[in-house]
Amino acid sequence: MENESVSKEELDLSFLMDELSKAHFADLNISLLRGAHVQSDDHYLHHLLTQYEGPIAKYYEVFYSLRLAKERFNSETFFYLDFFEESKGKISHQSRHRELTEFEVIIGISLLKMYYDRYFEQSKDITWEDIRKEIKENENSSYYKQIFFNSVREDYSDPEWKVVKTKIVRALGHFEVLGWIKRNKEVGDNEIHFKIKESIHRFATLYKEALENFEKFVEIYKQHNDPK
Repeated sequence: MENESVSKEELDLSFLMDELSKAHFADLNISLLRGAHVQSDDHYLHHLLTQYEGPIAKYYEVFYSLRLAKERFNSETFFYLDFFEESKGKISHQSRHRELTEFEVIIGISLLKMYYDRYFEQSKDITWEDIRKEIKENENSSYYKQIFFNSVREDYSDPEWKVVKTKIVRALGHFEVLGWIKRNKEVGDNEIHFKIKESIHRFATLYKEALENFEKFVEIYKQHNDPK
């Protein structure tokens, strides 16, 4: 799809006068520009995008040179902003857009694995104990231990686990902004209990190379994060 210039006559902003837009477009705009993936559990934002998909898509094309993308995965539809192939859009400044850190990519890979392990289960809820089990027992356990602890052992001390948990909580905060997980608001800020959302499938597209070459990616991570 080409990002062609659009005349003022083609740009229809009448959707902004709708009561739904007046109440929720500001929040939608902030979320999308921060990189969020909006699916049906964000009820009002998703409804707004569904009802005015065409005009909203044109809005972002004209004002930001961005494409409003829509994908469907596991019976769930989600929206997000993407760059046109020939452009980085008008939000490519580092403060508005950044790729995941290498550590966040590792977390994303583990979340994607846990999502597929629960593919046929209605609940995709994850707790800290699930993540600990993933680190200790997953087929990639030795790699996870190297990344999180810099050594492969049967078990680790409580202080060591606390440091890892703090780093994971920080990474999950970014994943929540992106709309790939939904945190259980009833737990404390430093606790881990969240739902993996269908939009995590977008991670698989963005980081396909890291997924397909996980061992190589771990080696690169270790080189960049060698404590020595």
